[in-house]
Amino acid sequence: MENKLDYIKYHLDNGYKIEKLKRKNRHIGKIILSSEGRQKKIIALFGEELNKTAQFYFELLDKGYYLL
Repeated sequence: MENKLDYIKYHLDNGYKIEKLKRKNRHIGKIILSSEGRQKKIIALFGEELNKTAQFYFELLDKGYYLL
C-alpha cells in the first residue's frame, strides 16, 4: 500500500505532475502522472491504496498544488 504512494511521491518530486485521478468505482481506480516531456505513468490502484492516494491527492489540492 505505501509502496505505490511512495512511488507517486517520488515522481512528483522529480518533475512529474498529476494529470488525473480517476475512479472506476469505490475499489478500483488509477492515477495518471505526466512529465514535462509528456511521458505518462499510469498507476493502478485498488481498495485501500485508492483511498490513501485519493486522500493524498485532495490534500495536495487544498495546499494549492498545480495540476495539468
